Amino acid sequence: MKRTARGVPGSTLDRVLERLYNFDAAGALEIAEHAAAHHPPSLEARTALTASLYFAEMVRTGVLALTLFDIEKAEPERPDRDARDRMNREFDATLAAAEAHPTDRFALFAQMYLHGLERDFLAMVHKSYLDSWEHAQTAQHIALRMLEHDETLGDAWFTLGFNSYIRFRVPTLFRRFMPLEFGEDDRDEAIKNIEYAAEEGRYLKGFAMLVLAGVYREEGRRDEFAATIRRLRATYPDNAAWRAVKL
Repeated sequence: MKRTARGVPGSTLDRVLERLYNFDAAGALEIAEHAAAHHPPSLEARTALTASLYFAEMVRTGVLALTLFDIEKAEPERPDRDARDRMNREFDATLAAAEAHPTDRFALFAQMYLHGLERDFLAMVHKSYLDSWEHAQTAQHIALRMLEHDETLGDAWFTLGFNSYIRFRVPTLFRRFMPLEFGEDDRDEAIKNIEYAAEEGRYLKGFAMLVLAGVYREEGRRDEFAATIRRLRATYPDNAAWRAVKL
């Protein structure tokens, strides 16, 4: 299957994600809050603000780096209740705004992305794996809908690949409670989909690179792990986490 990337850099969400993948949550939040200050805020601005809040808390607690690379903190910080309350409010408002436009392509992406953020936060921070999987399934369904319209969408392929891969990380006994409609039995295909997103994704390209480094580390693929870390260092030079990784 031939798949090519889409997207023009420079939007609010692009700029926010560039800061987030540098682990600059404060800088991302400043951009997002400025964009969301317009009345009414655009769906993109709402999505950027929600993403900033989620990443800020995952960076603050240390779970992102700890989960992927075992660096920065030996134990994660406890989640902040006020931060979580604001995340919930923004999640609900942004999801409602996206669902109001069921045929809009960015609105579909926003729904998929929001459920992916909640999937990751519930799993990494709260360790609520079954609740997390409900959001994974919802994101999966939306990704499949997106690919019906355009099979080249790297962000959608990332969702399929990531959901499938994390399913392999749980004990076999529990997998029957974690069904998927696509790719649940092919670990290699899951990794290939993440690799594709790391090359051809739009908004999730940086996150796919980050996840891919963790995948290569876990799979013992040292050369590919080192190459991905070097790529992350070059692409997101302000992120001290990448410099801390020993190659």
